[in-house]
Amino acid sequence: MFSQQWIKEELDQLEQEKERLNRNLSKAPEGDLVLRKDRKYNKWYQRIHRGKEDQWIYLKRSEQPMIKKLALKKYYQSRLKDVDFQLALGRRLEKEFVNQPDAAYQWISKPEISQILGREDLQQWAKAPYLRKEKYQSGQIHEYSRDVAFRSKSEEMIALALDKYQIPYHYEEGIEVAGEILYPDFVIRHPVTGRVYIWEHLGMMDDDQYRGDVMWKMSKYLQAGYTPMLDLIFTSETRKEPLTYRKIEEIIRMFFL
Repeated sequence: MFSQQWIKEELDQLEQEKERLNRNLSKAPEGDLVLRKDRKYNKWYQRIHRGKEDQWIYLKRSEQPMIKKLALKKYYQSRLKDVDFQLALGRRLEKEFVNQPDAAYQWISKPEISQILGREDLQQWAKAPYLRKEKYQSGQIHEYSRDVAFRSKSEEMIALALDKYQIPYHYEEGIEVAGEILYPDFVIRHPVTGRVYIWEHLGMMDDDQYRGDVMWKMSKYLQAGYTPMLDLIFTSETRKEPLTYRKIEEIIRMFFL
C-alpha cells in the first residue's frame, strides 16, 4: 500500500542518514567550536571538557581546517537531533497506518469501477501478442505473476505499480523509432485516452558505457518526435541511489491518474 510503503522508505532513508551522521561524528575532533568577539574581530576557540573546568584552545587563522571540522561537527550534532525527531514522528505515523489501505487503490480495485473506467480495446491490446525482445533473454530473472520475467527489481516494481492502477502496457515491445527497431522497457497506453507513452528505466547510470547507450537511444526517441515529460518517461538509478516505489507512484499519478 502506498501510504505504508512511503513511510517505510522515509524511515529507511532517515536511518541511513543517522548512520552517516554518527560515522562522521565518530571521526570529528574533540571539543566544541566557540566564537568570541573582540572589538571588530572574531576569535575562534576549541572548548574541551576536562572535568569541572573546560580547556580553551585559541584557534589561529592558520588553523582554518580545524575550525571547519568543529563547525561541521556542530552541524552534524544539530542534524542528528532533527533526524531523531523525524524518526520518532515517522514511527508514530507508521503505527497509525498499519493495515490502512490506500484510498485510491480501494476505489480503482472495485470490479464495478474498473469496468466503468477501463476500455475494452485497451485491455485487449494489453493481452495481445507483440514483437518481444529475444536477445539477452536469460537476463530476465525477476519472474512476475503475469508470466513475465523482468531484467531488474526496479522494472518489476514499475510493472507492479502499473498493474495496481490497471494501466495497460507491453514490456520490451519492438517498435520502429527513427528507422531503428527499439525495445523500450515499457510501452504504455493511457487507461482513459489511449495515448501511447514510452517509459525507459535507466538502471546503471554510474556505468560510462551504459550512459553512452542511453544517449544514443534518447536521440532516436527525440528524432521520432517523442518529448520528455510529455510522452517519454525516464527513471534512473545508481548503486548508491536506487529507484524507490514512492518515486514510481509519483510518476504514475502525474501522467495517468
